[in-house]
Amino acid sequence: MSDSLNYRCNSCGHMWEGDEFTLDCENCSSSDIEIAKDLTQRIKPEDLKDDKTVSSEEKPQTPPVSDDSGTIVIPKAPSEPEQPKQPEPPKEEKPKAAPAPEPKPAPAPKPAPKPAPEPKPEPVAKKAAPAAATPKADASKPPSGGGGNNTTGGGSEKKSGSNMWIIIVVILALAAGGAYFFLSGEEGANKDDKKEEVATTKVELKLKVEKRDDAFFLSGSVIEGNQESTLALGDITRLYRVSDDQDFKFDEETGQIYFCEDMEGATVFNAELADKKVDEVSSDMVELSLFGKPAPEAANCVYRLQDDKIEVAFLDKCMMEVKINDKYPFKSLTVSITGKDGPFKPKFKWDVSAQSQKTVDVWVKQDDLAPIAYEQNGTLTVPLCIQANPTPDGGGGSKPTVNLEQIIRDITEAATKFGLNPRDRASASKLQELSMSLSSQPRFVIDGQTISGFSAGTNRMKTDFRNDGTTFILDGVPQIVDNKYFKISYRSK
Repeated sequence: MSDSLNYRCNSCGHMWEGDEFTLDCENCSSSDIEIAKDLTQRIKPEDLKDDKTVSSEEKPQTPPVSDDSGTIVIPKAPSEPEQPKQPEPPKEEKPKAAPAPEPKPAPAPKPAPKPAPEPKPEPVAKKAAPAAATPKADASKPPSGGGGNNTTGGGSEKKSGSNMWIIIVVILALAAGGAYFFLSGEEGANKDDKKEEVATTKVELKLKVEKRDDAFFLSGSVIEGNQESTLALGDITRLYRVSDDQDFKFDEETGQIYFCEDMEGATVFNAELADKKVDEVSSDMVELSLFGKPAPEAANCVYRLQDDKIEVAFLDKCMMEVKINDKYPFKSLTVSITGKDGPFKPKFKWDVSAQSQKTVDVWVKQDDLAPIAYEQNGTLTVPLCIQANPTPDGGGGSKPTVNLEQIIRDITEAATKFGLNPRDRASASKLQELSMSLSSQPRFVIDGQTISGFSAGTNRMKTDFRNDGTTFILDGVPQIVDNKYFKISYRSK
């Protein structure tokens, strides 16, 4: 049984109660009818899909006409195709027709409407007038039929919003699923790559070094799986020593290995290849040597002078000689006897009058390389120099700081005290300091017998004093012989 609904005629304003099959006004027979506003809440959204209600503003009204028998026939307004739904209808859009209920089995055809009573001419004209002219909307109240259609439009808008949210959720779900499958694919690809790496054939490199004609030559082979092939020397990108990671040069055609003097010694080689990753290297130890020859130019060596090749010797007349005990053909060697900052000069014999009794500070410079210090700098002392007129070449040309007369007085005093009391340690120490200030040991003359060396001469005097109390008198002033040593003469008392 159908539910009863309230209808309102938009042509004459008449309201009545009908069922869902009501199509026209029971008062004026106009098809411009709509469901009353106060009952729209009873209409289900699915029942509004195929609603055929058309407002007077949307369709023109067709005036009623009479047939030959005098019966008034109101033609039905032509049906308008349903407009497509918009996701968000604009506010200015006219109300849409309420959709009809879900399709159901076609109802039995409704009997033809009862013939309306024969109208009078005037009423017919009055009823036709409202249909011909569209009444203006009253600003004080909503237009007729607007309530129902607005409610229906709101329902459509809510449903469209719900559909939009459903679409957004579906898109996000698809995106998340795509990311998951992408990451899963990456992980699977990585696993496949690892499997391929594990399955890669192991590469083993065998290096061999052979000595021929005082030179060393490189060869080898590459083993991949069960196949072994000769090593192409051009494929080697780096040849180095395992112990110190020192790189070596070699000839790609002959295999000769080039190295410098400081690279000699026991060596185990390793190598890197251009197109293969080597998993294992086998190489025998070889004792590299230049066999006393200079390194070949292909080794691109920079030969450096070593500090243990520098020697210093003191000569007569306050002269010092710097010797280089290296036969390498150096391009340039210069010497400084006043420190690292020079001046450096290409000379090896120096007047060291100004450095008398000072420690040496000798430096040698090879080409443009950093200067090399003499290994005994700071420990070796320049002997006492008593030359009267030192040359200007030594230490800037200044006169020696030694007071020769004072030295003679001091050594005479110390020698006299020691001769009278050989057990006097203070005088013995002073005599030792002064008598050994020259380049050579002093010489003692005791009762005409010459004894060389400070220890030998003083021990003789101590022994005689201990045995029989013999003392000694200085026989003259101590003398400097050949600018090398002191001569001290005694006679027993």
